[in-house]
Formats: sequence, structure tokens, C-alpha cells
Amino acid sequence: MKKRVFILLIVLAAFSKTSVAEIVETRSEEGKFLIKAQTEPDHPIVGNNVVTLTLLDVRSRNPVEGVRIEAVPWMTIHGHGSSKKAWVTEKGKGVYVVEDVFFTMAGDWDLLITLRKDKIEDKAIVTFKNVKK
Repeated sequence: MKKRVFILLIVLAAFSKTSVAEIVETRSEEGKFLIKAQTEPDHPIVGNNVVTLTLLDVRSRNPVEGVRIEAVPWMTIHGHGSSKKAWVTEKGKGVYVVEDVFFTMAGDWDLLITLRKDKIEDKAIVTFKNVKK
């Protein structure tokens, strides 16, 4: 009986850990957009990551659609980028998915973002602290 209780406790402990996705929030340089970035996996790792960006108008807090986005992974402390080119797909309602966000080594990484809509061009930096292997 004690053995069964012990095993049950181990199983419950293993499943009780919930992972909370890291959400980074920032404003664009010109203050036009509020950007929420969420990573997959939950905490960025060395290798391939997916970053979901939600763009909101700063004043109205409404989702912003139709933005052309360029996203470049950049390790500022070492002055280098990634070996892969990230690409962006618009999903609607202000949601954009950035795939192939490839971090080549552990440490702090930035995602340099250029946003273009109509005649507006703005930039933003989303920082991911302590990317691990």
C-alpha cells in the first residue's frame, strides 16, 4: 500500500508542474504599436523557436491588421544575428506568427522588429533574457 501511495505522489508531482508561457510586452519606438510577444517553447531555447506577436494600437488598444513585419534575431552583446531567416505569417485580429526564430547560443537575445503599415514605419525590440540550451 505504501508503495502505491508513493508512486501516486510521484505521478501527481510530475503532472502538477504547469508551464507558464513567457509574454514580453513593449511599445514600438515611435509609440504607435503595443507589442505582446509569446514564445513557443514557453521559455526560448537555443535552436528553433516560434514567437507569436499581438499588435495593438497604443491609443485604442484595438488589434492592428495588415502590418508588414520583418523580424531579425540578434544577439546584441556579441554583435551577431542568426544563421536562419525568420519569417512572419499574419493570422488575423492583430496576431502574427514569427517562425524560424533560431537562437544559435545561450544568452540574451533581441528580436529586432520593423513594422510597416500604409505610410507608417516603426521599429521595436523584444528582448528574451537567458535563452538556454
